[in-house]
Amino acid sequence: MTRLRLLLSLSVSFSILCLGMTAASAQGSVIRTIPVPESYSVEVNSLLGRLYVGGVDSLSIIDSSTFQTVTTLTGVRFTSSAIDQTLAKLYLAHADEGVLRVLDMATNTWLPSLMDNGAFAVALHATDNRVFVSGGTSVSVFDGPTGAAITTLDFGSGNGTAWMAVNPVTNRLYVQTGDVQVNVVDLNTYNVIDSFPITGLWVQMIVNPLTNQLYIVEWQGPDYVVQIDLNTHTQVGRRSYADNLINGIAINPINNHLYLSGTTNTSPINFGRLMVVDMTSNQLLDTEAVGDYFFGVTADPLTSRVYALAHVPPTSVSGANRVLVFQDAGPNFNQSPTRNFWQEPPTLTWNPVSGATGYEVQVDNNAAFTSPEYQNNALGPTDLQVTTPELPDGLYSWRVRARRADNTWGAWSAVDTLVVND
Repeated sequence: MTRLRLLLSLSVSFSILCLGMTAASAQGSVIRTIPVPESYSVEVNSLLGRLYVGGVDSLSIIDSSTFQTVTTLTGVRFTSSAIDQTLAKLYLAHADEGVLRVLDMATNTWLPSLMDNGAFAVALHATDNRVFVSGGTSVSVFDGPTGAAITTLDFGSGNGTAWMAVNPVTNRLYVQTGDVQVNVVDLNTYNVIDSFPITGLWVQMIVNPLTNQLYIVEWQGPDYVVQIDLNTHTQVGRRSYADNLINGIAINPINNHLYLSGTTNTSPINFGRLMVVDMTSNQLLDTEAVGDYFFGVTADPLTSRVYALAHVPPTSVSGANRVLVFQDAGPNFNQSPTRNFWQEPPTLTWNPVSGATGYEVQVDNNAAFTSPEYQNNALGPTDLQVTTPELPDGLYSWRVRARRADNTWGAWSAVDTLVVND
């Protein structure tokens, strides 16, 4: 067995034991659809258990366990987004307005913008939290923790920068310029070390860090997925899946699945599609048909869930108005304990999580858990209940999570409440 350090584009780093990298068969299903305001983009924060949906004129923050909206921020427009789970920061860029906004996901409040003009698209380094912002003929590099500018990469006159992708394993940045090539930047030196040509209208790019393969959406109608071997910088595939149009692309390196969202290009025209592709065989494993159009899509490798934006009529909006929640085949590393009941004095109990080496419980009179009244992270793997100290009368929230074998923590359970009234 080989220990793989999975450095994911979602900015989550964690270790698992894998027996090879065999492709998983598609056995997924749609488990929920969530109504949302008109939207084009969706991101997921596994650590906070939140979805971030929006782009047109709002940002909806949704609990990924209960599927309930936590809050909606209005007047928020963006065309590109990236999420840093370890720093709890969401970066939003608007190609027309040129602004790069930063949301503190822990408090749902805005931090100072990194750029007030010139921003086109944003990408992140998954392990050292660097932020890359394309726009004009350059890429600006920022330090994620401080927001300080590190450097600016200038690609020269006529080489407008557009979409980007990062492989944190090889420490390489890939920048599309001038609609004619992709530049390879060594992030140790910030030098362009190579480039390769592109044809057609290439839009979104995404890297599989485990296989060092780049996948790019090429708009042709029908659209194609172009695969580039980043070891040799050569094209190894250009594939159309059922002649569909593609609006969004995401990957899960753990179950080795590629996800494409879009719509049909043949009869029936404008029928929404979420496609699941095996990245080993490049075969289409599954197709989910909902509504008449799909927009953005994101994947959560920790839970093997996929979130895709769908337009479901009847509605007057042109963007998506539903989030499709697709549970794909694969492991769920973010499984949280199922809570049971308590008695007076408050004894909190929960069901065991397979493979857990311990548990942590928090109780707070604030649902945000900003300063827990009771916290215990020293519970063992067989401790499935805890009795709290005496608490003042009032309404309390509580939650529990499991410790993994590598000493990292799984997801918090959904928050429950209890009333103390002596």
